[in-house]
Amino acid sequence: MPSSVYANPPLAWFDCQVKPVVLSRGSGSAITITQDSVSLVGVVNLSPCSTVRHTVVSGPEEALHLADAYSSAGAALLDVGAQSSRYDAPIITVAEELRLLIPTVEALVRRGYLVCVETARGEVARRSIDVGAVLLNTTAGLDDAEMLTLLKQTAVPCIVTYVEGKSPHDVSTFSEEANKPVRIAERLRRRISELDQLGIKSTLADPGIGISYRGDYARYTDQQIGILRNLREFRALGRPIFLSVPRKNDLDRVIALATLALENGVNLLRFHDREVARIATFLGYIK
Repeated sequence: MPSSVYANPPLAWFDCQVKPVVLSRGSGSAITITQDSVSLVGVVNLSPCSTVRHTVVSGPEEALHLADAYSSAGAALLDVGAQSSRYDAPIITVAEELRLLIPTVEALVRRGYLVCVETARGEVARRSIDVGAVLLNTTAGLDDAEMLTLLKQTAVPCIVTYVEGKSPHDVSTFSEEANKPVRIAERLRRRISELDQLGIKSTLADPGIGISYRGDYARYTDQQIGILRNLREFRALGRPIFLSVPRKNDLDRVIALATLALENGVNLLRFHDREVARIATFLGYIK
């Protein structure tokens, strides 16, 4: 943050101790996510049915071009997925997910990029780790026995995402409750504690505002804003905060939501639009 505005970065305002998470590829690239750090995560989308067309690639070559653009904009990590998490997206087979995903992950890792793989399937996660993925964005995959076994065996960090429903593909409307951020944080706290007892200790917390729900779009947007304004509730979990900037039809709204996330303590910010990276740089979060 420019010194003329703040004496210290805004994250110094939060005094909750966050357990650092290291993302590394052996002797290659590495980043450490700490209490005061902010890193950007660019989306590389291999799902042909995705509605965010400028993040969709057809394979490794296009993915490398997009990754280079993200890196130039300031992204430290790439989030790569082949199965859309939208509630109305068709479910592809494991074989198809692997066919779409693995060659691109391999190519990105060879280029030196740190890769987070988005999948709910243990088999896909295992193959992704084998070719160099350093973080798992598991959405609803933490109910998958193979995924849990894999996380215990490898100690690869994973993202614990709040979802109202069995999975992002099995949701209705986002419920309206008093003190919603507090309630979500408590549910995440319980799940993180359960995973910790299973021996899965390297976790990040995601309040889930990037999940799509059925129902009133405007009311859900209000809820997303309320959660972002109360990220302190999630800082208290003692885990780095991962957030996916919700995609809106109006880019101004995307920028507003990203700014709220940055100002209120996000550690990993997943984004589709490079304008988000420019805002993060302008505000002094990315050097």
